This record gives sequence, C-alpha cells and structure tokens, in this order.
Amino acid sequence: MVIASGVAVREIASADEVDLSGFCCAGIREPWALEVEEAIRKDVHQFVGQPGFHLLVADDLFATVGVLAMRRSSLMPAFASIPVLAVSVNHRRRGIARALKTHALAVARLMGVTAVTSEVDVDNDAMLRLNTDLGADIRPKPSADAWAPFQRFQCTIRLG
Repeated sequence: MVIASGVAVREIASADEVDLSGFCCAGIREPWALEVEEAIRKDVHQFVGQPGFHLLVADDLFATVGVLAMRRSSLMPAFASIPVLAVSVNHRRRGIARALKTHALAVARLMGVTAVTSEVDVDNDAMLRLNTDLGADIRPKPSADAWAPFQRFQCTIRLG
C-alpha cells in the first residue's frame, strides 16, 4: 500500500525479507530509541512468521522509515498489543504512523481481535492525537515511580 511521497507499507512474512539496516532509531532522538532499535533487531528474526506476530514496515525508495510490531495475546486471543510503533524523524508528519497503525488494525480485525492496546508517553502529543483520531480509550497507566505516578497512557482501540 503506497501512502505518500513514495512510501509504502508492507507486512514482513519471512525473516528473509527483514532488512532494518536502513532504519535508525537514533534519529528519533528519544532516550528509548536505541533500546527499541536493538530490541527490534534482536527479536524480529525470532518472531517473524510466528502465529499472532505481525511486523509492518514503511519503506521509501532508499530505506525503512517506519516500523510497527503487533502481538496477539496467547492467553486472551481477542486482544493484541502494539509494543513498537516508530517513524524516523525525517519522515514524520507524512501519515506514516497512521498508515502503519491503520494497517495493523485491519490485520487484527481479520484475526478476530476485538481490542488493540498500546502505550504512549504522556508528552507524545502526536501519538496521543493519532490514537484519539482512531477512537482509542486513553487512560493513565500507573507507574511504580512515586515521583512520576503517570508517565504513560494506555490506549485501547475497540474493533467492531
């Protein structure tokens, strides 16, 4: 699916298709970015192709510029989570995150999932707005840190 400016969203079905060498979370300029990049690189070959796991990428002509991982709960198959949704800084505000998340929600519906959750930092206005636009129920997620009891929001999108 082409979305804008030559960027296409596709699902990775085989570990052989995965090339995240062009995707650099360091450009995201967030403290967690390098950890996310390492987790993506480490886990992707283990999970791609496994039941209930879906990896979507957004590619431009030269590199991967966005990535989304979605896991269906093995304990509660009607639920899925999106632990990773990242778009490189130079490609933001082009609808890439929206395209990735919308595609993931369509995949979740096909799997029979009725609710998809994700977590968003309290200061990530763009992702909070995207989740609101997609109809998410957004609630503070309690933190174990007494100095910052609500650092993240849990966003739940009900599929119907």
